Amino acid sequence: MSLAERNTYLEDIPLLEARARLHAALEAVGRAAPLAGESVTLDQALGRVTAEPIWARLSAPHYHAAAMDGYAVQAAATVEATETRPLLLRLGPQAQPVNTGEPLPPGTNAVIMIENVQHLDAQTLSITAPVAAGSRLRNSPRTGVTSTRGRPVVSQCASPLVRPRVRAAAGPSGSGRASRLRSRRQTADRARAGKRAG
Repeated sequence: MSLAERNTYLEDIPLLEARARLHAALEAVGRAAPLAGESVTLDQALGRVTAEPIWARLSAPHYHAAAMDGYAVQAAATVEATETRPLLLRLGPQAQPVNTGEPLPPGTNAVIMIENVQHLDAQTLSITAPVAAGSRLRNSPRTGVTSTRGRPVVSQCASPLVRPRVRAAAGPSGSGRASRLRSRRQTADRARAGKRAG
């Protein structure tokens, strides 16, 4: 075969025409419509493709958690703290130590960062600024959470393939089952069918 007879380049066709050919090829083999989905457990979902968003049934974390290492306090008790008149807090009744991720103790609604506290003695803290309710918390209207009840954990358009990180996000949100998932194999078979028909 001479060099002139060889066709070394693919045919270049307009995008709209290419899409029309693909759609016609899929219709010819009965694969143009979206594949049916099914509800499966998260253990079975790996490697499948979402057919709809996965919704959070619970907020994660489902409790008010400290977002910083520091001291949990009742915000209203700190309003008088200023740089010129530091406020003294007693450990236990007025301030309780917390680490990042720990649940907030009952009766508290904010966290003072440990960097913003001066230790006067083993039982007394000094602060020079008040904190607002919800400060330095996770799962509060001020800070947001890993997932929020009633909101999608996984958007079908943003991340259709169920990877390990998707399962890790869906599990704590109470989504024990992922509804209407299509298997990756089915999607690949559909593409091959269209290629053969074309």
